[in-house]
Amino acid sequence: MTNISVNLVSTFGPTVRGVSPYSDSLLASLRELDNLRIEPVDYIKQYPNLLLPSKGKDDTNSKNGYELIHYAKPETWDSFVGNSNEIVHIQYWSPFMATYLYFIAKRIKFAKKHLIVTVHNADQHEKIPLLKMIEKKFLGLCDAIICHNHTSATILAERFDAFNPLIKVIHHGVKQSKYDNSKDKRMMYCASLGLDPEKRYILFFGNIRPYKGIDLLLEAWSDIKYKHPNTCLIIAGRLWDGSRGILSVIAAKILGTAKHSLRIKRMAEMNSDSEQLKYLLSFVEQDDLEKLISISCLTVFPYTKFSGQSGAATLAAGIGTPVLVSNCGSLPDLAVDDRFIFSEISRKRIAVQLDEVLQNYANFTELRKHQVAKIKPYSWLHSAVAHRDLYREVFRG
Repeated sequence: MTNISVNLVSTFGPTVRGVSPYSDSLLASLRELDNLRIEPVDYIKQYPNLLLPSKGKDDTNSKNGYELIHYAKPETWDSFVGNSNEIVHIQYWSPFMATYLYFIAKRIKFAKKHLIVTVHNADQHEKIPLLKMIEKKFLGLCDAIICHNHTSATILAERFDAFNPLIKVIHHGVKQSKYDNSKDKRMMYCASLGLDPEKRYILFFGNIRPYKGIDLLLEAWSDIKYKHPNTCLIIAGRLWDGSRGILSVIAAKILGTAKHSLRIKRMAEMNSDSEQLKYLLSFVEQDDLEKLISISCLTVFPYTKFSGQSGAATLAAGIGTPVLVSNCGSLPDLAVDDRFIFSEISRKRIAVQLDEVLQNYANFTELRKHQVAKIKPYSWLHSAVAHRDLYREVFRG
């Protein structure tokens, strides 16, 4: 069978989260398959810091010996556009990236290569008309578009009237992590995190943005926490508050995250001495994050609007901590059953279902086994095989 050579363009490695763990897992899984040669292309920088209005790790990468590109330096694009690989596969997660990926895509098509793009957010969080127009031009150059669920496929299909690229649904892979949840390990993890091992923890984590429903979760928790005196809700993640400087302040105001961040900060200050609510409003190192997930009995993702899959939710489910999620995007794929999917996103409904789970599942050890079983169909091997099948389909025309 013919070997196919593919450049996989994304961020890789631990420096930046977001799509990096996804791409690391996809790359490793694709490299295990026959008849494929995968060459990663990483970013020196994928967009200016002002477009990421949160304080944390820098997004500059220079590791692994991969080809490196810079969003504002076209001379760096030639390193993979001009090689002999037949397919370029780009991971796309922010509409700002379309402003330069469109020109890279034109070079790819001029070189008579096949272009595949994975769209991680079909219904983008940033509603800026000019960016939507550029994004449509960029995606219109694709031979195929990958998304993670049929809702996203429908959203994408509706954007194209005259031209309809091949849209393929390939589920987000989930990496099962063999984390030790024994009593001794829990004691050790809690000690290193400064937490009480006798308490029960609920965890929300990830970049804190308005669409993730954290306000509703906090309100819901205030309604029911008196029923669960030995349980603490932890909010862990970076605020999109413009902490990188004056330009990122402007970006945060444009994106509507500045006021939201200020509101969350005030809530944190008001509850600084609470035994049932803890805020970690900064970048959490990966090792500490995985410990937090491991010691938690439940993770909660009450997103109000979402069309893709959450890297945070897949990480939690992969570790085996049960996820309580919204009925949007691919989030329901991860839930143990319907009791772990919010029937609607409101303060009252979140409070009711969160309370029911905490009341009815005293044995979260058994529930963890069900969570691990639930994610098995979404292994990275399944995802890699589906990608290889699409590469072959596009290559053959």
